[in-house]
Order: sequence, then C-alpha cells, then structure tokens
Amino acid sequence: GEKPTTEVASACEVIFSLWQALFADRFAFPNDQTPAFRVVLFRNRDAYVRALKSIEPKISISTGYYSPAHRMSFFYWDGPKSFPTLVHELTHQFFDATLSDDARFDPDSDPGAWAIEAVALYMESWSEEYLGGLRMIDIGGWDAPRAQAGRFRRLRDQYWIPWDEFAQADGRKLRADPDISAWYSQACGLAHFWLDSEPTSRAAFLTYLQSVYHRQGSQAAKDLVDDDSLRSAYDQYLLTGSNPPSDPNECFSSRPSFLRRSELVLSRCSIDSQTLLKWPTGLRNIVWMDLGFTKVNDDLFIQAGTVAWQFNRLNLESTAISDASMNAIATMKNLTELDLSNCNVTDAGLKSLANHPNLKQLWLTNTSVSDRSIEVLASIPKLERLEASGALTAEGLQELMKKKPRLKKP
Repeated sequence: GEKPTTEVASACEVIFSLWQALFADRFAFPNDQTPAFRVVLFRNRDAYVRALKSIEPKISISTGYYSPAHRMSFFYWDGPKSFPTLVHELTHQFFDATLSDDARFDPDSDPGAWAIEAVALYMESWSEEYLGGLRMIDIGGWDAPRAQAGRFRRLRDQYWIPWDEFAQADGRKLRADPDISAWYSQACGLAHFWLDSEPTSRAAFLTYLQSVYHRQGSQAAKDLVDDDSLRSAYDQYLLTGSNPPSDPNECFSSRPSFLRRSELVLSRCSIDSQTLLKWPTGLRNIVWMDLGFTKVNDDLFIQAGTVAWQFNRLNLESTAISDASMNAIATMKNLTELDLSNCNVTDAGLKSLANHPNLKQLWLTNTSVSDRSIEVLASIPKLERLEASGALTAEGLQELMKKKPRLKKP
C-alpha cells in the first residue's frame, strides 16, 4: 500500500543521511556521484520469500536481504520492528556502492567478513526520541541495545574468539558456524569498541574496514592489532564504558534522560548503587538489567525514593543484595526472571515473592533459602524454572516438584 511505501522511502532517506554523516569522509562514491539505490519492497512475507528463494535458499528466516550480485535490497515491511533490518541491509548497500566492479569484496571467500557485518550491526544500534519538534538520533554507546548480547557473552561467559581466527574468516565459514550468533555478538561489540573510541582508534578501524572492502583484509588485520592487546583493551572498554578507559562510575552515570534504552548488561563492572541512583528517574523502567558481580547493594532499592525501579529480567548474582531489598523487588509486577544466586537472601526475604503474578524463572543458588520456602515457591503461579543448588535439599526439591510438576531447571 501507499502508507508502508512512504514510510520505507522516508526511512531510507534518514538512514542514508546518517550513514553519510558517519562514513562518507572515508568512503566516497565513484566519481563523487551518489548513485541511485535500488530498493524493492514486497507486499508481504509470502511474496518476499516466493520471489527470492531461488537466489537465497535461507531467505525464509530473514526479513530483508541485500544482494551484492544485483546491488539491490529487498524487504517486506512489518511495521517498526522491520526498521533494524532495513538499517542493516541498507548499510551493506551504501558501503558496496562505494566500490568499483573490479575491486569488490567477495562475501563468500574474502577474509574480514566479521567487519562487514559489524559496521551494519553498529548502525542498528539506533535509538531515537522526539523532543518537541526535534528528532534526536543516537548511534552506538555502551548502552546500545544491539551491543548487549556481546557484553553479556564476554562479561558473563568470558567468551572470546581469537583475533586471528575471527579476522581471517570469510563469509562462508562465518555462516557455517553453528554458533553464528556468537560471531555476530563479538563483531557488534568490537564495532562499538572502535567506533565509539577516540579519533585515532576510530580512524584505524575505518582504515582496516576500507582494506577489507578492497579485498586486503588479511594483512590489514595483522597490522591493526594482536590478540592479547585487543582482548585486554576490549575488556577494559566493556568494564568502563569508554575507550580509552575512564572512571566507570562517571561514564555509566552519564545517561541522557531522553534516551530510553532498556537492556543493560553491567556484569562485573565496577559500578555501585549510587551511580545507578544518579540516573534520571525516567530511565528506571528497564526490560533487562544484569548487575551480577557488581558492587550494588540494598541502597539501590532502599534509597530509590518515590520512583521505584521496574525490571522484567534482573540479575543480581554475587552482589550484596539481602532480604532488605526483597519487598521492593516483589513490587515489580512485570518481573519474569530473577537471579539471586550467592546473595544474602533467606526464607524471610523470599516470603515477599509469594504469589508473584509473572515470575517465571528464579535462581537461588547458594543462598540461605531452605526447604521452609517450599510453600512460597509453590505459590508463584507462573514459575517454570528454578535453580536452587546449595539452597533446597534434594528432598525439598522433590516435594516442590510434586506441587509444581512442570517445574524445570533453567
């Protein structure tokens, strides 16, 4: 229809303007002439899959696709949730348009495939708000939604693909890996590490990206960095929120009040309750917050004042949280996941969670919760998964399973 077509056309113009602002000084179009970008919009998903399955066998799992062979992007529009895909594929198209036919990156056989995806993922880290008539767009940042998976894998799981293996992989190898999401999360994290950094570091990455696009990525990766240096610097970036590193409590406390980013992984960062309490109160409604292994304590909830924190998924593993926080946590009616592993929580504190309306997953590993809390746990109507090693006894868990036979371990 006319409305989706107009929406997509307008979005394409904005995305291109932002791409120009970020990259045009290093990626010029041939003869300095901006080409006409060809974008095909299908009426619905069925038409999209039917038309493209012959050129891309896995098209059914996508919502958009840039074809280097045709220099065209293909989409179907399913409202605002299609926007990140539009950003991602158009980013591929804009960069590809800067290359002449005799020196184009081969997405199947040339090393550096991660970087091509990384810069598109970076562009996906797009947040916007309207202040009056002003449209505010923010790209990147430690709190960018697209970057949180990479933060989680590295900070929580200590996951790392060695630089040489990562940088030398071509697209065929990347796509064949059964854990391709791990490659994408590391690629996205590294893009933020370099592109959000001071000018010299950012310029070095863009020089490397130019080399990748011109089929010289193998040597360029070796010239850019070695594995030990990169891993150390990247970890410091994740832990402090800036490159080069700065005081994490200063960096993490500086969040614009208009920027409503709602997924934040701060695991293992040197952050405390007072830093989080400095955030504008309008930023206290968060979908996913990982504060595991940080310095937060009960002050986070006790000193929140009249605007309480609201979380859907909350990780407090190995923090100084105790029973004193449990009443505040229990008032979070949208809470579906809660990790209290290695926290000073007892049966008395857990009583606050009795009959919680939406809690589905709960971790109580190595807490002081005992079998006396069986009735409380059984009263939580939607509880599906429970990890209580070092807390409940085998007999207690068996008793709970009789009351909630569908209960599983996370």
